[in-house]
Amino acid sequence: AWLSAGSPNPDPGVPTGWVGYRRWPPEEHGAPALPLNSLRFYLPGAEEVGLIGGTPPSPRHSAHMISIGLGEYMEGAGCASCGNEGGAVRTDNPLGLPASHLYSSNSDFIAKSIALGAIPVAAHPNGPPNQLDSLDPLPLAVEMYNNYHALKDDGSAAGVAGCPGAPSHFIDEMRAVWDHVLEEKSPRIWGIAVNDWASAWTPLGSSATACWPEITEANRDRGKTQALVTSYDLESYMAAFAAGAFFAVVEDNAVKSAYPTVSEIEVTFDRITISTAAGIETVRWIGDGQLIGEGNTLDLTNLPNELVYARAEIDDGDGRTVFTQPFSLGPPAPPPPGEPIPLLPDVVTLALAVALLAVAIHKSPRLAKRA
Repeated sequence: AWLSAGSPNPDPGVPTGWVGYRRWPPEEHGAPALPLNSLRFYLPGAEEVGLIGGTPPSPRHSAHMISIGLGEYMEGAGCASCGNEGGAVRTDNPLGLPASHLYSSNSDFIAKSIALGAIPVAAHPNGPPNQLDSLDPLPLAVEMYNNYHALKDDGSAAGVAGCPGAPSHFIDEMRAVWDHVLEEKSPRIWGIAVNDWASAWTPLGSSATACWPEITEANRDRGKTQALVTSYDLESYMAAFAAGAFFAVVEDNAVKSAYPTVSEIEVTFDRITISTAAGIETVRWIGDGQLIGEGNTLDLTNLPNELVYARAEIDDGDGRTVFTQPFSLGPPAPPPPGEPIPLLPDVVTLALAVALLAVAIHKSPRLAKRA
């Protein structure tokens, strides 16, 4: 990252990262050794600190964006009065970047990162549910779980020293933001879960991070995103993210990678059915921010006509939950001109495998649609 004037390193000519460089493998540099048998490749991306411009909940609030798949450098510029969390934004463009790689607002960053092939994600949106409403275009996904902020919720609930005021509810706020944009903006905005700073690398024991409780095997490495791909390459992963072919996963348990395995998702004109390998999990269905059903099957014929989307939460009862991406709901789609109305729903099966996960997604154009 290029740090601007007013940042911890004010020299605008020195490329540096504020967390320092991390070379591979991590155990050679003091980081704990981890089981890395599943590592296949690096997915490019970065967390961009957005520009300040009066975004709720306060005039100094700065939006953060994760740019999944962004392999080209972008820089905030051309908005000297906006500033960012590190100081004033440069307007002299010392790198000579083209206009396509310079952004002057949060919406400008979203639009230009999409043009460069990235999937911009609103990172840890804390605050009111409507805080992203002014963005045009909207990010293509929202963080609906962030373990860094989940630990702050845990710490504030436990009264850990350094927690300001009343207990925080960051995760509830993120979930509310996701449901709000799905209902009010688009039912095709995906939800992702991340660890942020609180990953498998985070040391166990007491933490120097304000308001965090003691770090345990259970409360670190809780947030992850499981993509449905058939090969480990950038093209496959970006296609999965673009199509919403992935699950958000939360594992609040010391035993990791034991979350529910979804074996099949079947969508027809009148119902959505989720099957799991164990067959014992609780499935909750959320629509327009409310609980609209429980059980493996959601009956689409009994839902309110105005319902925009439905999403499922698959809970094993032991701290592990898998979140599906939203299914967009609507009236039956008319057939193309010249084609008869089908007597039975069209069903297209797409089999995708990741490790031990196999999902069959059946698509119908009638009442429920899923990428």
